[in-house]
Amino acid sequence: MRLWYEARKVSSSIVLWGLLVFFMIVNGLYIWSYVDRHSEGFSDMASIMETYGTTIDNEMMKAMELDQTTELAWMNSLVENPKHFDHPTDFIKAHVMELTSEETERVHQLQFLTLYLEIARSIDPIYENFSVAESMAGAVAQFGLTDSAQKLALQQSESIQKRVDELVANKEHKHLFYWGPIYKPHSFLFKEVGQLLIFELMILTVLITSRLINYEFEEKTAQVVYSTKTGRKLLRRKVGIAALFVSVFSMIVPVITWMMVFIGIDYSALVNVPISSYFNRSSSMMPYISWWPLSFSQYLLLFYACLVACQFIFFGLAALLAVFIRNTYYVFFVFSLIFGIGVVTPLLSSTSSALLFYTGYTPFWLVMNPHIWWMANGVFTASQYYELTTLFGWSLCLGVALWLSMRRFQRQHL
Repeated sequence: MRLWYEARKVSSSIVLWGLLVFFMIVNGLYIWSYVDRHSEGFSDMASIMETYGTTIDNEMMKAMELDQTTELAWMNSLVENPKHFDHPTDFIKAHVMELTSEETERVHQLQFLTLYLEIARSIDPIYENFSVAESMAGAVAQFGLTDSAQKLALQQSESIQKRVDELVANKEHKHLFYWGPIYKPHSFLFKEVGQLLIFELMILTVLITSRLINYEFEEKTAQVVYSTKTGRKLLRRKVGIAALFVSVFSMIVPVITWMMVFIGIDYSALVNVPISSYFNRSSSMMPYISWWPLSFSQYLLLFYACLVACQFIFFGLAALLAVFIRNTYYVFFVFSLIFGIGVVTPLLSSTSSALLFYTGYTPFWLVMNPHIWWMANGVFTASQYYELTTLFGWSLCLGVALWLSMRRFQRQHL
């Protein structure tokens, strides 16, 4: 009965449910704006993957080349022009006003077919000449790393190169994916939408935890509730109920948000496609390289696991602060201050010291680049077990600290 009473303190909060609705509206509008801009391109790319599959091999290449030849002949027959166009882009520039909507759509599909074919032909030469050491050296120069920081960065390139060699041997890179440099599907889903989820859940987590733990102090009933030994044990129940609600919200917010994404963009063809596909790359960095052979669906599950683990670390920190700071708003302020310090500290570290890398082993730094979780792409997070080390280390430390603080609460004067 007491547990139900504690749960009602959260479930009856208009502020929390209002925030949840507000966040869902924000997410929906953000996703809609992205889908509205790129829906036609995604539709054309999805059609290519549906027609030819996603595995790049000789059979696929021959089929694509045959269809390209047929479609180019059809395209050139549309106008009476002695000039022969070898690329649909040039044709569109010259004759876009002369085409019907159906013809324009078909030429656009040919444009994507040509793009995918050209990229597929270039993959082998790119990976034959790809050097992780050179990429890392460029990053070292870009960030001005010297001495021990430079040495540590270059050492990491050796393990990354081994993973690249394994990736090439497994042909993980030779799969079709939505073209990254133009549409940035990975960055959109895991960085932009991912950061929305991270910070929305973080706000909800801190408010739920601090409000529930400090409820009696803010309602001026603490002297009555905590006056007995049994009452002092109530804190454990509060922490448990808060953890339950954090779990529920950590499921509701991502699931609803991702449903909106997947309704707008069809990812069904990519479920088993390796996340390290060359097509899934950013225009400003080397191809995404996962530390392990992961499909898109497997990576999404790992991403969700890391997302939830981060929220429970924030939950532990918020609960620890709430035991000592008996005001929800002060807890939120101090939490935000700690978060800011955690983000800024690596930026203030010397570029000649390995401490620059080690100060990044915090959940605050971890959540700043969610699109490269479990990836070998971050210069300062390029350790294979960076995520696991950060999550396990902070979970253990905060778990012990919270347990000790609850024991202390049972004996201290209010």
